[in-house]
Amino acid sequence: MPVSRMIQAIELERQLTDFLVHYAEKRLRRFEAIFELQRLEEITFGNNRQYWRLDDRFRALKHWFNHVGAKLDESCFNREMIFTLSRCVEKIGSYCRANDHAQQTKQSWFDFGEAQKIALQANNYLQSRSRTLGYEYTPIGLKLVRPPENPAGAEPVDRLDIDAKQKFRQSLAYQEQMMDYLDDPRRHLFGIVSYLFGEIEKNADRRAEHMAASILYFLKIHGYKVEPYVEKLRRFRNKNAV
Repeated sequence: MPVSRMIQAIELERQLTDFLVHYAEKRLRRFEAIFELQRLEEITFGNNRQYWRLDDRFRALKHWFNHVGAKLDESCFNREMIFTLSRCVEKIGSYCRANDHAQQTKQSWFDFGEAQKIALQANNYLQSRSRTLGYEYTPIGLKLVRPPENPAGAEPVDRLDIDAKQKFRQSLAYQEQMMDYLDDPRRHLFGIVSYLFGEIEKNADRRAEHMAASILYFLKIHGYKVEPYVEKLRRFRNKNAV
């Protein structure tokens, strides 16, 4: 193999490895966030003895927002997680409204002032986590007020007059978005590659081509037989290059 080809192969391998490491780290952060949101749901909606007293429930909620939620990476949140969070926030607010009459008659059966502070904290947390996805929390629920802040939703990468490094970053953003879109426990990575092949065949999509190559390389280094897929990808590449 010529030296220049070998250098290119090594650089490609390094870039793919960096991408896979970055993607794995973000997926782990998202799994952690999903797990912690499930814990928030349990605190908010749970009927077990631990939360029968609203004082105990609000004490647990305060701890979650101060010590758990505050540590979750904002970039991990997707639309489904924001809607889960909004349901919790609405329920937390309902606890305060249910006790509003008792507070007015001085018969409050939990610390109403402290509960209101926690409800406001929950609302602020939801606002901050939903903002980057283009949502705003209103009295009638979540409202999409603008498109998500997502570079992958901009013009196709090959139309952008930017340097190669920025094109590469945008391609990685596209791959991450597509993985979220296609995420299904029943779909194997080879199934995702087949979907991408369809995009390449129909649209000559360079981003889909890069993503398919990344997945196939990942599968190859983990012992899968990828040669038929690689050959098909090569045929697409040759056809699109004509």
